[in-house]
Amino acid sequence: MVDHRVAIDTYINTGPIANAKWRGMGQLMCHMADVLVFSDVIPDSRSVLLGNCTTPILLLMTNRIDVAVADKKNYYKFMNEVVQRPYVWFVVNNPYEAAYAGSKGVILPPERTQLLRPVGVTLLEKPPPEAAAARSKLVALIEHPGKPLLEITFIQPWLKERNLMEYVQVYGKIYGGPVVLSQHKAVISIPYQASVMKMYEGMVQGTVFAVPTPRFFKELVMDTYNGTMMEFCCRAWVKDHPEDWMEVVDWYHKDFIDGHAMFDSWDELEQLIKGEGKYTPEFLADKKATSKRLMLASRKVSLDGYRDLVEKMERQSCESLHRADMWPPPYANAWKRPERGW
Repeated sequence: MVDHRVAIDTYINTGPIANAKWRGMGQLMCHMADVLVFSDVIPDSRSVLLGNCTTPILLLMTNRIDVAVADKKNYYKFMNEVVQRPYVWFVVNNPYEAAYAGSKGVILPPERTQLLRPVGVTLLEKPPPEAAAARSKLVALIEHPGKPLLEITFIQPWLKERNLMEYVQVYGKIYGGPVVLSQHKAVISIPYQASVMKMYEGMVQGTVFAVPTPRFFKELVMDTYNGTMMEFCCRAWVKDHPEDWMEVVDWYHKDFIDGHAMFDSWDELEQLIKGEGKYTPEFLADKKATSKRLMLASRKVSLDGYRDLVEKMERQSCESLHRADMWPPPYANAWKRPERGW
């Protein structure tokens, strides 16, 4: 159905590849449902958008708007036209996605764009409760092999140097889910993305994340470590917005920041790990309750927002069926077969 002489690698996105996909299966994709949803890799929608499909379309942005796009200049120009279409809607699951798109000249339409964050649902089986007591005395740290994250490149060696490993439980990539994390007194997390599912899922369960203060984090990102030691998605944004970068990084957004246990130096992190200074059991218990309360409030906003959005898109889909200018679809002539002479 797709001309693979053009679309040799169907993941790498260019205009010709998107056009080949549209010519191969555009009508099928366009009319397979009353509403179409493209999530995560937004350029996957390029073929349907390029074909002027008028079925209501939701672009659910959980990643950069241009991920995997090879011809970015043409793509940005095209998306600038797409955002003006009244039947294309946008949801960003964190503030950075809209800000990043805007930095590329693609301004999402406020009347058809909503910030609806993840709701933190997990279907993992809950761990046995008998392990909770032992975990409650330890701080957790998660390894992510293959990424230059500060937890691996600096913090683990630092923990060993300070003889702090007895206070810490180190997990691999498979750590058991958010309930396991919530059973620890805190989880050391150095942000490497504007938002991660681990945060939303964990906060629903009352996980306390131990993260650097905005001041200390900015120092680490901009002054101390480069990308080979400390991966972070948004260095350029922090550099260009030194005073308000926290507004687009959910770890530090006002909707969530009060649920975290913050440390302003490595010495303060050591105090947190040992339960010294201000990091008392009462302090951490308050953070646990705040973490859960903030995330449940965010969940309600998202669920209410999706309910409202679905109603609007359903209404638009029904109305379009009765519009003379929307049916047959505008692209229909391009598919019209020539009449045979017999």
